[in-house]
Amino acid sequence: MTRHWIAVGAVLATLGACVLPDAQEPTGVGPGLLGQDGPYGALVLHEQMRLGVEGSRRVTLVLPYRARGDVESLPEQVPAVVFVQGGLVQRDRYVWLARHLATRGFAVALPEYTGWLAFFEPGVTRAAADHLETRLGRAARGMVIVGHSLGGVMAVRGALTDTRFSGLALLASQAADGDDVENYRLPMVSIAGTADTSQPLDAARKSWERFGGNATLAVVEDLTHFAWTQRGYDPTVLRETEPQPDDLDAVRLRALYVLDAFLESTLRGDVAAASALRSVPLPPQGVTLEVRP
Repeated sequence: MTRHWIAVGAVLATLGACVLPDAQEPTGVGPGLLGQDGPYGALVLHEQMRLGVEGSRRVTLVLPYRARGDVESLPEQVPAVVFVQGGLVQRDRYVWLARHLATRGFAVALPEYTGWLAFFEPGVTRAAADHLETRLGRAARGMVIVGHSLGGVMAVRGALTDTRFSGLALLASQAADGDDVENYRLPMVSIAGTADTSQPLDAARKSWERFGGNATLAVVEDLTHFAWTQRGYDPTVLRETEPQPDDLDAVRLRALYVLDAFLESTLRGDVAAASALRSVPLPPQGVTLEVRP
């Protein structure tokens, strides 16, 4: 048992509780349809990760666990996701999404960027990958990088420069003009929305067309730019002026269907999930898929 988990156990004993307050208990029901929560619990931890030789940075980890009341019970194999937040959006607003992925057995790292801008700190993304590898230890099994909005630009650069990432997912985002994505051959998915007023669908499509192959474009009906963030809308945050869908949960279900299929196929080699990204069987109503082999 690591020192971290010993500390967790001590806290739980002190509180006289069986789980941490910020833990979603496992259901044991699964594996869960694409787009829906899976059988695992989701534990949210706020930690310090090493950055450079002497520096450190905060990171939110959301980890899966198997047994009710036992937050130490990691699955035997845990694929991982490094998530790069959108510009000027706090990383905590993506915890709902990280929880969902954790219930499906994925570990998620949400690193902190100065000023909520990943654009100026590419080293933080690499540090988050290092931290995940250290924390998961023998349970680690593959890693992808996911980015929302401006964070997607940095996720592309992470995918191009860090060989630990075996795939790339862009959420309402695109590659920068100068990035050499034409030679990128690993799996990638770009999820775009018809109601996104910040990331035009045409721009997302043109970016996707540049990728060398093994690339999927998913167009989700009524998906807005900030549907990926907590509550989907917050009038206190700059630029959030787009109209919100009448049924945010239904729109998110369609978007998560695609993201889940991508992660399951890329990190677990799930054949059924890979077929779902090729429209076999047909995707849910409101999702259009285009594939470049």
